[in-house]
Amino acid sequence: MTSDTSIIAGSASRQALEVSRPRRIAKNLIRFCRRQPLGAMGGLMVIALVLVAIFAPVIATHPENATSLISRLKEPSADHWFGTDELGRDVFSRIVYGSRTTIAVAAGAVLIALCFSVIIGTTCGYAGGWFDVIVQRIVDAIMSFPTLILLLSLVAVLGVGLWQIIGVLSLVMAVGQIRVIRSATLIYREAQFVDAAKVVGATPIRIIMFHVFPQLFGPLMVVTTLGLSSAILAEASLSFLGFGVPPPAPSWGRMLSGSSAQFIYNAPWLAIFPGIAISIVVFGVNMLGDALRDEMDPRLRGGR
Repeated sequence: MTSDTSIIAGSASRQALEVSRPRRIAKNLIRFCRRQPLGAMGGLMVIALVLVAIFAPVIATHPENATSLISRLKEPSADHWFGTDELGRDVFSRIVYGSRTTIAVAAGAVLIALCFSVIIGTTCGYAGGWFDVIVQRIVDAIMSFPTLILLLSLVAVLGVGLWQIIGVLSLVMAVGQIRVIRSATLIYREAQFVDAAKVVGATPIRIIMFHVFPQLFGPLMVVTTLGLSSAILAEASLSFLGFGVPPPAPSWGRMLSGSSAQFIYNAPWLAIFPGIAISIVVFGVNMLGDALRDEMDPRLRGGR
């Protein structure tokens, strides 16, 4: 009888937790929007970018690569909202489809860089010793090169393509993230809960995975969001210089070069609208990253 009562009580408590979890998430979101209105606006911008990329065939008014010499260099109108380029392609549709390239490159580079930097950073911070010294000297050597020159050199070696750009950006981004994660790991390595885990016989891998890594969630969130804006700007810079994702895939950075520079006085919309798209997305990601940093760092929350 007692066991049946405990089972019923346990199931009731689990149901209560399942019901309260959405409410708790909603309260946290409302609290975040009140404390960080700019961060909430940035989050909405990021969500809007993702939705635009997903529903690009529905949002775009024309095929992204459809050319028409009759409609070349048309001003913005009801038929072509952002005008057309020198080949008669609709600029609005190319910006919409270009969001897919931006998300693919930025998200892929950030995720790969995050996985690589977490493994190397936590290992260096927790183990230390000769491995930490060697890795940090390699990091110092790579960071001594200007970022753009390093990106161009790696692209020249690996070639131009979607996966090549993602790999190059992830490698360069991971170098800076390793130091951040290593510094955070050094702080938690001397914590009391780590000492307690050692006492009960936990292995170093288990300590890193189940005790140190959960404490790095805040820094990782900040690194991820701020890394997105860096990846977007880096991809736009490479595409602007002609080393980005190759045609016919539309890219915001490539839309700013070539015809935009050639027809900047006669057709300024070729540079204005892609530039606005990049600025809005980078602004939104930066605002979201700053807000997350303020919320997850107790020193910046004023002790709340």
